[in-house]
Amino acid sequence: MQNQWLVSGRLSGLKPPSVDADDPSLPPPADLTKPIFSPPPPLMLGPTIPLPPSLVERIRRSEDKTLKRLAPVSIAPSGRPCVLIPDSVF
Repeated sequence: MQNQWLVSGRLSGLKPPSVDADDPSLPPPADLTKPIFSPPPPLMLGPTIPLPPSLVERIRRSEDKTLKRLAPVSIAPSGRPCVLIPDSVF
């Protein structure tokens, strides 16, 4: 059986177009032996100035993170802790 470019329909007898390597309008062929990646950009050497902290970071540093007990804890006869909620909460 013959090699055919397209098998279906009336284009089954066509062959792929040939390329003339000596044609000056064509770009030169790619060199496949060289790697395709580009070198990394040069690193910036020198002193780097740290950015000032954002508003969120400043608030986090200044907020009070201590926990304070507002109501005394007592133990129920069943052994469960009970907390008396003062009326000032309501």
